Amino acid sequence: MTRSLVAVVAGVVSLAVQPGLPEPAPADAIESVREIPIDTLRDLAIAVYDARHPIIYFNPTRMQNIGPNLAAFFMAHEYGHIHFRHTRASALGSGSGQRDVELQSRELEADCFAAAALAVPNRPAVDAAVRYFSRQGPFRFDVEHPTGAQRAAKILSCLPPTASPERPALLVASRPTARAPRVDSSRVAFTLHTEPLTGGQSGKNVRFRIGPVTGTFSNLGLPSSILVRDLAAGTYDYQVEVDLFFLDDMLQLNPSGTVQGRGILTVRDGAAFQVEWNPGGSVVLVEGH
Repeated sequence: MTRSLVAVVAGVVSLAVQPGLPEPAPADAIESVREIPIDTLRDLAIAVYDARHPIIYFNPTRMQNIGPNLAAFFMAHEYGHIHFRHTRASALGSGSGQRDVELQSRELEADCFAAAALAVPNRPAVDAAVRYFSRQGPFRFDVEHPTGAQRAAKILSCLPPTASPERPALLVASRPTARAPRVDSSRVAFTLHTEPLTGGQSGKNVRFRIGPVTGTFSNLGLPSSILVRDLAAGTYDYQVEVDLFFLDDMLQLNPSGTVQGRGILTVRDGAAFQVEWNPGGSVVLVEGH
């Protein structure tokens, strides 16, 4: 069912491991994974790591019901557990509170692996996972899993820079011409942020381009900001695109459309800019909030 996925995942087992993450399994461990369908499995899929015979059990009916994109993401997620040699036994030795924290951390590690593995060859699978978890908002499957908002934010944070969303509004060649870029040679670091997701605030997945720099961040988890580095101080045109979400009466996040904006921005070291949007208007970056 997922031989092409095996090839993709095996090709990224050299994925840079962040400090504190477990040592990855070798490439041949990924390539030797057996995928076994079990139609009575209550979960979508479960990974069992073994140095010689790693296995992923999956429920084919449930996978078919969620569609090919989400199915691809969740299978890549299970390969992430194999990649990081996650075993349940090592977590169960801790007290119940620490055990749940450890298991939640492992779920986020596997989400990060899946996002990085699929970002280029199967970006729709990553986008489907972000939408899926964003709709869950503050809810979780159980105490062993992070909230939907935490998982959506983690996935977005793990996308490589070369895998920016292919959105025409951000890739269009035409730019504001009110002012030509004026830069100097000094490099700066500045912050983009949006309000945390609290009562009365909309959920926001933000994609931006400032001069040659592109990136993403979100308030569906913490932090709701991004530090932009390696841009020369000066004046640039920018473009912003924001996917909006609202909380319904059941505290579920629901998509409510996409808004865009563009303008001129002067950046200097230590500056902070907030993403602002008023219903019926465009998105702007405002300094000093």
